[in-house]
Amino acid sequence: MNSIKKSAALSFQSDIQAYKKSVVQISTHDSKGTGFSISEDGRNFITNAHVIEDALSLTVYFPERRYI
Repeated sequence: MNSIKKSAALSFQSDIQAYKKSVVQISTHDSKGTGFSISEDGRNFITNAHVIEDALSLTVYFPERRYI
């Protein structure tokens, strides 16, 4: 229970808020996963290979916007 309180407190810190904005959700026809944006324009990101393996197309969802 203490870790939940600590996590909640940390989530309001300004640097944590900035990091949260870089987390993306990645969807393909057959899978879904998460990743991290590594560029200012959001066109470059890192995810695990199994999330995008064999995908012909994918959609990347940001907390505030969507890229196709």
